[in-house]
Amino acid sequence: MCDHHAAGHGGCGQGHGHAHRRDAVAGPGEELVVCAVRGNLTVRSEAERDGRVRDVDGRRYYFCCPHCVDLFDADPAAYAAAV
Repeated sequence: MCDHHAAGHGGCGQGHGHAHRRDAVAGPGEELVVCAVRGNLTVRSEAERDGRVRDVDGRRYYFCCPHCVDLFDADPAAYAAAV
């Protein structure tokens, strides 16, 4: 769990208007990727479709929910260094 979630900054699924899946399940031909903020798995095609990706310094980062995207956008260097 990232520091923002542990510090009580409103983790995913806590009043942000979206459901948070802890363990994504990939269907046939789908790839699982790791959320750059929480470290849990998410389906790559869904993250890309929903815009839950960021490209920084030639590397693509994936996110499990919009809240994690917002956290990353606020301080990309902190999360990019941790991955």
